[in-house]
Amino acid sequence: MTQPPGSPLRYELKARTVSELLDGTFKLYRDHFAPLLAIAAIGAVPTLLFTGFVDSFVTAAKAGSAEAAMGPFLGLVLTLPVILIVATVQYCALTSASIDAYLGRPFTVGGALRHALSLFFSLLWAGFLFYLGVTVGFVLLIVPGLYLTLIWAVWLQALVAEDKRGTAALGRSRALTKGATGQLGWLVLVFVLLQTAVVYGFHAAMPSALENIPFLGAAIGEIPSVLIAPVYPALLTLFYFDARIRHEGFDLELKASEGLPASALP
Repeated sequence: MTQPPGSPLRYELKARTVSELLDGTFKLYRDHFAPLLAIAAIGAVPTLLFTGFVDSFVTAAKAGSAEAAMGPFLGLVLTLPVILIVATVQYCALTSASIDAYLGRPFTVGGALRHALSLFFSLLWAGFLFYLGVTVGFVLLIVPGLYLTLIWAVWLQALVAEDKRGTAALGRSRALTKGATGQLGWLVLVFVLLQTAVVYGFHAAMPSALENIPFLGAAIGEIPSVLIAPVYPALLTLFYFDARIRHEGFDLELKASEGLPASALP
């Protein structure tokens, strides 16, 4: 799947309000629905397969062992790192596609995924620092975790668009979110409410008989998560460019006209 070439710049580059950022996010998703959804769906497959395998393993362990109480804990230990790694790669591919889409550059599903995989070790390191810091912050009375989540929100955009690595990506995010954590907080809250409504609404409407079918039920249950997955990277991408315009005021339209790939954008 390839994005229609269109004009050199398909979305207006300007500082936006919260409502304008939300409108712009859904416009970007609507305009590039098929490729963004394909990236989200492909990214969900490894997690679904691995989770299914671990569930089978844990079920067997419960049935044949006196240590059945350890089953759920074992499943969590096995699945959580894989889910975090796969989700980070998936979000990286969606971020790469969102950056190119926002700047009117052609992109493909395969190209976005290959770009994310080419950054794999950088993603692991920066992602580890992000998740470690946020986790410790939440353990320390929650508020520090929320604060770090906001100031580091666009570390992935900084890595993909500017090739910032490790602590440099986190530092770049902190610089860009300075003075805008309130706006970003509202955006994150709206997304969380939307995600909750979509996921829980879908599962509430899903027949329990269908949900209990091995593997098929889990696959169908992933549909709302796949549908909502492109929204957050697209939203943060718009916020990222909004922050660059507010803080730096350089001519992004000129950069877009040069035809540079997302990874080469300074």
